[in-house]
Amino acid sequence: MKAFENTGGQDYVNVVTNLPIDEWSYVLSEEDASGWCHVTKSEEDDKLIINVDANTGMSVRSVEITVTSDGIDATKYPKIAIMQAGAASTLLLVEGSSTRNFQAGGGSETVNIITSNISADKWEFALSNSSDASWCHVTKITGNQLRILVSENTGTSTRSAEITVTSSLVPAAQQPKITVTQAPISYELTIEKNSTWYFQAGGGSETVNIVTSNIPADKWGYELSNPSASSWCDVTKNNNRLIILVSANTETNERSVDITVTSSLMPAAQQPTFTVKQAAVSQQPGGNPGVTGAHFSIKGYVSQAITVKFTDNTTSQLTLDGSGEGVLAAGNGAARTIRSIQAAGGSEIFIGRKEDSGDIKLEVNNHVVQWRKNGATG
Repeated sequence: MKAFENTGGQDYVNVVTNLPIDEWSYVLSEEDASGWCHVTKSEEDDKLIINVDANTGMSVRSVEITVTSDGIDATKYPKIAIMQAGAASTLLLVEGSSTRNFQAGGGSETVNIITSNISADKWEFALSNSSDASWCHVTKITGNQLRILVSENTGTSTRSAEITVTSSLVPAAQQPKITVTQAPISYELTIEKNSTWYFQAGGGSETVNIVTSNIPADKWGYELSNPSASSWCDVTKNNNRLIILVSANTETNERSVDITVTSSLMPAAQQPTFTVKQAAVSQQPGGNPGVTGAHFSIKGYVSQAITVKFTDNTTSQLTLDGSGEGVLAAGNGAARTIRSIQAAGGSEIFIGRKEDSGDIKLEVNNHVVQWRKNGATG
């Protein structure tokens, strides 16, 4: 018997005979075996030269060579057994994590493929849902490597694709997979500073800065909750800013409108809204000093509780908002005179004077509270 490693090789067999070389021959027990076991008869001496190809299969293979001659009884033909070992266990692995994560901006990565007894030309790759994964470009490069190139994700959803490393030498169940995941683009649209903008009855203007991320200036707009409010609240877009121009309020009621900053790139629930409020015109019957029907703005700490007492023994309370601001409205349009004001945890401050003109101003404990008439702030 002649045994060969899976890598193949060459060997020879001496044929001892007194027959001329042209009177004997040989035959293989399986004709198909001639594809890997190549036998030739030496013309110089009585030898059979055996060349065996590499065995890439997993199983042992064998064939029998029979030396034949018309001058010998067939029952006495000598036989030579050829046996070749199967290939060693193959190995096909992905180095590192089987999941490759990319940010919305895209990028590229090189993945090393680890093999054993599999040459670079014996493995390939397949991309799942390739028709929907045009954003994920995979290339087999020099050596045992894959290059993954991911395009920018301008969508609002995470997307993924699966790459399978394939080889006819490895069962399908053992072929490794790489999952490519890409995050969605992050859109941001917020309003800088206040969520509520207060104006005196006399009107005025303010600039509201719009903070964006991945949203160009031409991809956002605004809407008024009440379109008719545009008659007194004029809004103009200037790059990433809104210019608010409020005309004088000649009515005795406060007026307000909500302005929503919109973009088709963001869900409606995430589109920010701010409020424009304007005080009513001041009521001062008989010019009585210190008595007013206008609203007052109070500025202090965030979520600070303020108590205001009036000379008619009524009390108003309010909590300052996330910007440390609040507005105390006139009571049912009637004029009221303030007697005292008190911040939570602080002392009650009594108003012991009336001023013929100008603002009523009050400061408590190093500007904890600032009080000004007609909605002005300090």
